[in-house]
Amino acid sequence: RQGAASAVVDGALYAAGGFNYTEPLSYRETYRLAQADGEWAWSRLPCDLPFPMTEATAVVIGKRIYLFGAGDYFKAPGAEHADFHADIGRNGDPVGRALLMLDTTDIEAGWQRLADLPGTPRLDCGGAAVGGKVYVLGGVFSPLTRKPGEPSYYNVTDTWVYDPAVDSWSRLQDMPHGGNRRAVVFADRYIILLAGYKYAKTWNPDNTTTEVYTPEEKAREWKEFFETTVLVYDTQREVLGSADRLLDKTSWPTATISGDTIYSIGGEGGSRLWHPATFQIGKVTAPGE
Repeated sequence: RQGAASAVVDGALYAAGGFNYTEPLSYRETYRLAQADGEWAWSRLPCDLPFPMTEATAVVIGKRIYLFGAGDYFKAPGAEHADFHADIGRNGDPVGRALLMLDTTDIEAGWQRLADLPGTPRLDCGGAAVGGKVYVLGGVFSPLTRKPGEPSYYNVTDTWVYDPAVDSWSRLQDMPHGGNRRAVVFADRYIILLAGYKYAKTWNPDNTTTEVYTPEEKAREWKEFFETTVLVYDTQREVLGSADRLLDKTSWPTATISGDTIYSIGGEGGSRLWHPATFQIGKVTAPGE
């Protein structure tokens, strides 16, 4: 499978959901990779997701994993082929709104559903945990019901923060038009958003859409809209800025940060479609250093 949500707690890797191009397409299982007696081994945990989910984001606060921003990959009624859907899952499930939590000290309790994300349903979002709160920045909307000629995917720009202490969400400033940005956190303050893709339209929380391409952009080939963009969101000042760009275009890459070094691997798009093997390394420095 691919597209599983993954997180590390106490040196163990947790992976939940994901999808495949064969049945059942999207998955519910949760697995853990842990070391015992010098050997690494996978085990299936007794805590399936409440519904099939893929392309979700997982973040960690303490011993708890928070999972959000998912889709379900399936063939909708009347469709020619399977696709991702963020608003409604195959059984009517709110995959792109649901916020789930797994307490790794109480696996038997399973995934708990918390307050739903109040904005646009989404998948492939920039998600991060900072200061004990969960941040959801942008993403991609893919509706179940599509009119002829309408896009399959839209940018999501509305951005939210969740406070576990009160189980509630607050809205922050919108992101620029675009989606598929991967997030890493520096100094428990700065959320760094890597890469992305700019779709022709943005889906708004009130279910209206916004045209975002300029007349010049409308004449360009779709492959040109993969990005080298690096954005930085300061959670203390609530200010969004930009940083030195990536060396190669991509979207939704695998990324992590260790100390002051960011590692970005692969993704989709870029100079070598479809899934480039580009390994990009960047270092976080203050201006002037």
